[in-house]
Amino acid sequence: MYGLTVTEREFNGWTVWEIAAPRRSGEYVVALHGGGFESEANILHWSDYAQMARDTAATVLVPIYPLAPPKNTGTAATLVPPMADYVSQMIAEHGVDNVSLYGDSSGGSYAVLVVRELLRRCAIEVACVPSQAGPSRMVLISPALHLTLRGHGVDAIDDPILPRHAPGEGPRFNGDWSLDDPRVNPIAGDDLSGLPPTTVYIGTQEKLYPGAIAFRDKVLAQDPAADLTVVIGDGQLHGWALGGMVVNSQAQMWRPNVYRQLGLLPTNSARYVTLTVA
Repeated sequence: MYGLTVTEREFNGWTVWEIAAPRRSGEYVVALHGGGFESEANILHWSDYAQMARDTAATVLVPIYPLAPPKNTGTAATLVPPMADYVSQMIAEHGVDNVSLYGDSSGGSYAVLVVRELLRRCAIEVACVPSQAGPSRMVLISPALHLTLRGHGVDAIDDPILPRHAPGEGPRFNGDWSLDDPRVNPIAGDDLSGLPPTTVYIGTQEKLYPGAIAFRDKVLAQDPAADLTVVIGDGQLHGWALGGMVVNSQAQMWRPNVYRQLGLLPTNSARYVTLTVA
């Protein structure tokens, strides 16, 4: 990664890649890569993370977590608690205002589950303040937020990117738990309150689009004042707002917004682009 310092670190037996510019801003982004829990981070992810570090001087932290069965042993039960531990450690080391969470596709659902685990822990701790227990901000690119949504609204979307697994096939991230378990499915459960300021980028040509809208509606129904923004890319495909390599002509226009929403650029930056949201 030209012009960047890449350092291999370790947490919980996992490799964590630290990507940093020569002059660090003091901001840290924990980046959870997508891949459906069946693929490692690919060149699009690394290009995205490198551009983020170059453009903002933030330090990007990329934990390499185990994939789901049958490829490896990673399940919600074994992946979420240690990742919550890692985010907590970063907050303790760098301050809550300087730590944000970034995830795409399955990494986006993983990010929400991690935040909910941090909130669960906070609820049973004396004198814990929820806003101080998790990342200060969260940005999700094409996240899987409703794992069990079915029906015409989903089937009618011609998504050329996401794999089509037959029932019972594909990665078993849920392990022994139901896909409707709130420890597995971001939209499940009775309480979705307490999320940090969150922005979701989703395209209308994604099978995940109806689930993202359902998640938004449930969060706002529970808390109309929740700081949740959904940016809808009309006609856009899965992962359309990722940075790095120019795969989508619209992505680079939106990247300053992504950085601002992660707290990496000031809101009055000249690179700010007005959002079209829903």
